[in-house]
Amino acid sequence: LAKQLSPSIESAVAAIGAPKAVVGIAIALLVLLPETWAAVRAARANRLQTSLNLAIGSALASIGLTVPAVVAASVWLELPLVLGLEAKDMALLALTFVVGAITLASGRTNLMQGAVHLVIFAAFLFLALVRFAVGRQFGRVQRRQFRIGIAGQRSHRRIAALDARAAQIDDAHVGQ
Repeated sequence: LAKQLSPSIESAVAAIGAPKAVVGIAIALLVLLPETWAAVRAARANRLQTSLNLAIGSALASIGLTVPAVVAASVWLELPLVLGLEAKDMALLALTFVVGAITLASGRTNLMQGAVHLVIFAAFLFLALVRFAVGRQFGRVQRRQFRIGIAGQRSHRRIAALDARAAQIDDAHVGQ
């Protein structure tokens, strides 16, 4: 299903100008949807341990087996491997591993541990959306500056002349 829907997801993401990471998030959500739905149903039935087992087990099986396979294939085929993770994403990934290890090591889970996982995920989504919004705003500024064109270059000359005049006035006031 994910393979069939990925071209339309990619074109939709490109149409709205979102970063390519959104494609990965959308496909991961699609792949993890059945287990996530079962985990939500278990949580609503007050079976938190079952809920976390479903959610974490599904994610580990999907992602935890895919990444090593891709790394092995890139080493075997001598291809470069780019994970596309920025520093903030690497920090969140490391934090997720630590929190996941703590959650799994105790043998039992509680509401607070589940909430911590959700907060980390919410932080990731928030940072991804902020990056998207800032990128779109920056793109708008660049397009506006491009449209200004030669008029913008003339404005820069005027601003430089005004700056020079302001410096002369400041020097005159300092001298008094």
